[in-house]
Amino acid sequence: MRIGIIRLGSLGDILHTLPALSALRRKFPRDGGGPSGGNRIEWLVESAHASFLAGHPLLDDLHVMDTRRWRRLRRGAAGPVDAVRRVRRSRFDVALDFQGLLKSAILARLSGAKKRIGFDSDRCREPAASVLYTHPVAPPSGAEHAIERNLSLLGPLGIERDIAIEFPLALTESDRRMADTFFADRGWTSEVPVVAICPGAGWETKRWGVERFAALGDRIAGDTGAKLLVVRGKDEGPLAEALRANFRAPAEVIPPTSVREMAAFLERCRMFIGGDTGPLHLAAALGVPTVALMGPT
Repeated sequence: MRIGIIRLGSLGDILHTLPALSALRRKFPRDGGGPSGGNRIEWLVESAHASFLAGHPLLDDLHVMDTRRWRRLRRGAAGPVDAVRRVRRSRFDVALDFQGLLKSAILARLSGAKKRIGFDSDRCREPAASVLYTHPVAPPSGAEHAIERNLSLLGPLGIERDIAIEFPLALTESDRRMADTFFADRGWTSEVPVVAICPGAGWETKRWGVERFAALGDRIAGDTGAKLLVVRGKDEGPLAEALRANFRAPAEVIPPTSVREMAAFLERCRMFIGGDTGPLHLAAALGVPTVALMGPT
């Protein structure tokens, strides 16, 4: 069986698709492909998030898409054509579209997969996408979380009921090296409670405010003696430094990291506090207790 996963972005959405990847690999192990060869699972992802999935032990290949750049190409340019040709060479039997957008459904159709699985029109982010699936799926009424809805797409492949929710992040020693050095330099051993606070988010309406985060962090540090670690996403350095300046308690800001390096910082923390943003979902996937502050969106 040759399976193509389509989840182009964002970070949180990719994290919420990892349990489906884990379930697929359990159902279709590499050595169980029969006479035609082993089972293969490949992933189509935007270039901005490719480094997070690169070299993942459960994947056999990664197809890097740059759909934003494609929009700026002149008519007839080869970028998207070359990408689709490479995908078609994988000869997918099944394309699983977890994105639910018209562009992701088109990629599923162009992949050449005879079985194309995605959400029905009521659950697709762009309802027209469901027309391009051979197996549109309506998630169960109780599937409230994105992870549960994603797992429902595995039903047409015989994977259903009591699916274990696992997050195969597969961090390496290289991913952990920066965090190891950072914590060692500060004497933060495993006995030292560290609370991570992330003030950023993709939209201003999802941000709680630096002053509020600072007041909360000072209360936690004063009551518990915990160390405060400010988590920053890409281009959020000024925001992170503004939060550190607002704390009365001592606080540290993590250096610029890849997503996998950030995960190594978060897995050492006792708690994570933040808004609806990628690092929050990363902390949850790592099993770190999280406080999610959800705004009007």
